[in-house]
Amino acid sequence: MKLKRLIEKDAYDALDPLYQALYEEKDGKFTFVGVPLSDNEKALTTARDEAAKFRTENVMLRGQMEAFKGLDAAKVATELAELEALRAEKEAGDGKNNAKFDAAVEARVKVATAPLQTQLKDLQKTNDTLVKENGEHKSSGEKRQKHDAMREACVALGCDKDVYAGKFPAALKWAEENATLITDASGKVSIIDKESGLGLKDALKHYQDEGQFSSWWGASEGGGAGGTNGNSPSVANPWTADNWNTTEQGKIFARDEKRALALSKAAGVPVDAPYHPKLGMPKFNEFDV
Repeated sequence: MKLKRLIEKDAYDALDPLYQALYEEKDGKFTFVGVPLSDNEKALTTARDEAAKFRTENVMLRGQMEAFKGLDAAKVATELAELEALRAEKEAGDGKNNAKFDAAVEARVKVATAPLQTQLKDLQKTNDTLVKENGEHKSSGEKRQKHDAMREACVALGCDKDVYAGKFPAALKWAEENATLITDASGKVSIIDKESGLGLKDALKHYQDEGQFSSWWGASEGGGAGGTNGNSPSVANPWTADNWNTTEQGKIFARDEKRALALSKAAGVPVDAPYHPKLGMPKFNEFDV
């Protein structure tokens, strides 16, 4: 069917409704306008119009910015600050207004030191980052050393593998909390049990003999009677102020001199000290003062 560009009302009324949608009434007559725009088509037309407007504004903005081409933003900021300082100096130039003069001097100093202040802040930020990272690396390194030493001790003494290589290695956790790193005069680093002062292998052997951590070896391992469960604390050091006990000291020295020396060293007192410095000399009778 051939549609006319302009038709009268009677011709419009005779059209199928599908074709009537292609016409628009104006002054009593109907003009062909084509296919009506869908919502998507309207949105697309709007987007195109806005894009064209944006391109026009962008061209205008580039033209305006051409005058600033090649300028350094930091340099411009410095020069503006200097201009502010010069204006202040000009106002204080009569020599009669001390407040203005002081302000001018302060502004000039501010301009002169601004780059240094920026550098100082950057250096401080870098230093803080390095200090934090160094602390994290040191902590991580010490933790790894404790783990390695404890694994070696566990392997040497035949501990169950799950204790030092399982999903939740109890021995490694114990080492994190109870082992410490010490450095001797020659710079050699050793890892010892904080409570006993022994190296981890010797400390673990002692606890095994005393019946401590029995679950680490299984029910049939870990000699000694009267032991406690695998998470029991280590044996108290009788050379420390809190646990000072000369009788126990004598028993340990008679049984294992090396261990006695290590325990006394860890407590910071001679192995044959008659009393602990923090506790003072003990009273032998009621007349002692």
